[in-house]
Amino acid sequence: MTVSNAMQSRRALRARSPFALCAAGALAATAVALAPSAASAQETQDYRVQQGDTCPSIAQRLYGDVGRIDVIHQNNPGLGRLPHRLRPGQILRLPRSATGPAPSSAARVSFVRNEVNAFTPEQHRARRDESLSRGHRLGTLDQSSAEVTFIDETQLQLEENTLVVVLGRSAQRVDAGNASETRLERGTLRASLAALAGGAATPQPRQITVQTPSATAQVGAGSSLVNVDARASTRLSVHQGASSIRAAGRTVAVNEGFGSRADRGRAPRPPQPLPARPVWSTVFSPLVLVDGTDDAARVAVSAQYTRGSGGPAPVVWHVQLARDERFNDLLVDARVPAAVTNLDTRLGPGVYHARVAAVDADGFEGRPSEVSTVRVSAVTLDAGGPGRRASIRVTQGTFCSIDGAPLALVSGSIELSPLRRHTLRCAVDANGRGAIERVLGPEQSGLVTVRARAFGAEYDGPRGSRRVLVGVYDAVGQPVVGATLRARAPRGVTVEPLRASAQRGVYETVARWNGAVSAGVLGVFVGDESGANPSAELALEASAPPAVAPVQAPPPRPHVGLELAFAGDAMITFDPRFRTGLGVSLDARARIPAGPGLLLGARAGYLRFGCSGPVSTDPNVFCPPVTAATMSAPRNSIGIDTFDLGVQVGAYLARHNAPVTGYVTFVPQWIFQRTSVVRGDGSEVIIAGSTFSALAMAGAQLRIGPGGLFANLGYRGAVAESSLGQLPLGGLLFTMGYRAIF
Repeated sequence: MTVSNAMQSRRALRARSPFALCAAGALAATAVALAPSAASAQETQDYRVQQGDTCPSIAQRLYGDVGRIDVIHQNNPGLGRLPHRLRPGQILRLPRSATGPAPSSAARVSFVRNEVNAFTPEQHRARRDESLSRGHRLGTLDQSSAEVTFIDETQLQLEENTLVVVLGRSAQRVDAGNASETRLERGTLRASLAALAGGAATPQPRQITVQTPSATAQVGAGSSLVNVDARASTRLSVHQGASSIRAAGRTVAVNEGFGSRADRGRAPRPPQPLPARPVWSTVFSPLVLVDGTDDAARVAVSAQYTRGSGGPAPVVWHVQLARDERFNDLLVDARVPAAVTNLDTRLGPGVYHARVAAVDADGFEGRPSEVSTVRVSAVTLDAGGPGRRASIRVTQGTFCSIDGAPLALVSGSIELSPLRRHTLRCAVDANGRGAIERVLGPEQSGLVTVRARAFGAEYDGPRGSRRVLVGVYDAVGQPVVGATLRARAPRGVTVEPLRASAQRGVYETVARWNGAVSAGVLGVFVGDESGANPSAELALEASAPPAVAPVQAPPPRPHVGLELAFAGDAMITFDPRFRTGLGVSLDARARIPAGPGLLLGARAGYLRFGCSGPVSTDPNVFCPPVTAATMSAPRNSIGIDTFDLGVQVGAYLARHNAPVTGYVTFVPQWIFQRTSVVRGDGSEVIIAGSTFSALAMAGAQLRIGPGGLFANLGYRGAVAESSLGQLPLGGLLFTMGYRAIF
């Protein structure tokens, strides 16, 4: 058995709950609460069950005889099969006195496993709930066991190859000594009983008398084992409580954790320690899940145990695996060598309990280990079908949830949402003890139906498109949201990823192509499918763009353009004193769409003229030529700066965007001049003035990039009057630069 988690152990005997077991002794002394009912022919009364009450204790208290539990059962048929569970506060309907003869049977067979024979006195196969009277015998064979419940509901368990004789009760009152009496001819008896509640302040002791061929054992409250071997030797092993053994006129008290042996004709030996209680090295996992149905599922389970501390060394392990907590319904009941310390088996769905006891060299069996319990639950996947969603079934009695929901006791199938990954979580109880998770992939969540539909082809020029809708529905026809879909397009067609549409469970995409496309099949795949067979196929018809007459593009609409130019200027004057002037210019003009193009804009420029020469006695002479006589004479330096600003009007001679074009412009200007005269003695005279002039130019333009390289040739006529005389500001103007055209 594969073991991964330690589980909470159970004691070998069932732990007493607040509910009283009719088969168990009382837990505490309580008072009687009687509520007399109305007088009736049966003289009945209502009895309110108190904490710790059992059927025998009630019969002893009311009728003075534990054997009159038959009166309780006859008047309260709703109690069901023995043993009963009485709840504090429960109302029992009881006669005031027990009338009629007491039952003649002393015990009954409460459990049988495999081959169990009853001698009543005829030999036959024992039956469950069969009555046994004084002198009747019950025997178990190999791999068999049985349980006997006495009239006071004391229970004895018979292991394999055990023979007992029912002797009944030796006294009518429980407190007088023995409650039940039997004779063990051979084999092993396991006795478990508790104190019986009565009217006294403390519980009264209960005892079972077990006679053997070599001794008499008085088994007290607790748990003890009585064994008779092939030599008729009797062994009493006390696991809990205290008991005694009497033989050859001597009685030996045996306390918890000790055992005593009595051979035929000899007194009992002094008590000796029992083997220590074994401990689990690895216990069963509280819950194990196995795939399959309840009938066919099987899973390997394993647990390991070891020797406890103290006591004699074990030579044999007594290993038991049962379906019930009392270890009556045994699956494994084996004695294995001490070297074997693991329990390995395969189990189907159900709840199983395991315990191990150590047996020493003298045959004494110690107290069993704590009980290790495992629940094996089958998980069955139903893939669903038409009209039926996929679901999972888990063995009843298991607490499970799906996808994070609270744990709840399984009562039926758990439906799965299709095309989703699910997490199944199961545990032993609602608190999650022993919880196990199992992931179910989308392919296990059930079948879906996929339907596809294509709309007509649409064209935008040579580019064609077609809208495609895909519906996904579960087994009962409900739309499935959140599905992951993938489309495989035919040759020459591309498909956009499928996305959810506004309608639940419907997804959409667009198929696109260029020009004409032949017929093909579009495949739709669900989830992670990657095989050759899609979930749905959609036939796409052949399509071609419609024939469209060529449409001539309308001529471009004329528009006003903008041109910006920057150039370097050079002017040649007709005054010998000032031959040339250099400068720069900037113009901005609008191009009006009239003919090749009218030009209207502004022009700004700068030119500088200058000269130097010896000082002349003639004030109207500037910069006279240098002679040998004036070479050493002081010199005058004259510089003239002109700034012009004007409005230009012109026209292109050809299209402005032609590779090479020409144009003419006329620019009325206002010119501002500033003349600086530096005399030979170092003094400086500033003379400023302004005048109007006109500039006429013709130019050519070579288109380069977003604009053009241009050159202009023109004439400006302008003369400025000053104290120095006439200053020539006009002449031939040559301009070269780059113009940006917008």
